[in-house]
Amino acid sequence: MLNTGPDEEPDDWRARVSTSDSPHASRPPGLFSGRPPLEILVPVALSEHEDDRVALAARYGRFWSLPLRLVHVRTPAQPADGETGLGAEVTRLRSSHPEQVIAGEVVEADSVASGIGQVATDRSVVFLPSQRGSRWLDEQSVGVTVVHTFSGLAMLYGPECHDPPIGTSVIVPLDGSRLAERAIEPAMAVATTSGAIVRLVTVMPAASIDAASELLLEGVVDSERRYLRRITSRYEEAPVDLRWETTSRDDPVAGIDAMAAEHGSSLIVAATHGDSNGERQLFGSVCMGLVEQGRVPVLIVTPGA
Repeated sequence: MLNTGPDEEPDDWRARVSTSDSPHASRPPGLFSGRPPLEILVPVALSEHEDDRVALAARYGRFWSLPLRLVHVRTPAQPADGETGLGAEVTRLRSSHPEQVIAGEVVEADSVASGIGQVATDRSVVFLPSQRGSRWLDEQSVGVTVVHTFSGLAMLYGPECHDPPIGTSVIVPLDGSRLAERAIEPAMAVATTSGAIVRLVTVMPAASIDAASELLLEGVVDSERRYLRRITSRYEEAPVDLRWETTSRDDPVAGIDAMAAEHGSSLIVAATHGDSNGERQLFGSVCMGLVEQGRVPVLIVTPGA
């Protein structure tokens, strides 16, 4: 199913979202070259904010019918009392949702990131919530380290992500690079199981466009549209409602986040690598900015995925 341009009418996305969890997907999405994930893995710190940190992962576990594994990584600097707190968290979740498969595990490691690496498989989806905002960008942060070394997929979400819908539209930010396009197939896999819309999005710098002549502006817009049409034409036979859209913003993060809010999107799927000012970056600033500032989670296609 293919829609080769922007919507002619606004989506009534609210009609597709229930007051609690969205209707269950029929099966887990084929995120790993057509194969489904084996689990959702959630590192937990056993803090007073744990309920909020685990809630979204638990919702996706129910939505995708996947087991939920909570992992507490105990480092040498921490006391050896994690089993009690973790057991209480597992019990709480099981009592709230007895139909969900939930397990807990305490791992000893030198760092949280290395502990996650010990227990995660190449078909785990690791949920990494953060209340730290821009501190995700620290070189030693758990999020950045896991994404650089992990061979599965990582779902990151920051302090502005509050109870997002599940199963509505999925946004894929593109910048014209093949690396960014690696996010398209996982996004389509997510959409296939839930009936979600996939939106391929490019953001044109508004400042450059304002300074350009009218003829140059038309050329830039036409180039972006030709690129998006070419990408969508590859998936004409796919059973997914695939659409494309362009927008102009000085800040691409703000532009993508605003588009996600406008369409009631449930997810952004992005590759860690992209092309910014002609230079490929190890961890795209746009991708990380969406985690810091965005209102929906970001499913990150890691280098080894």
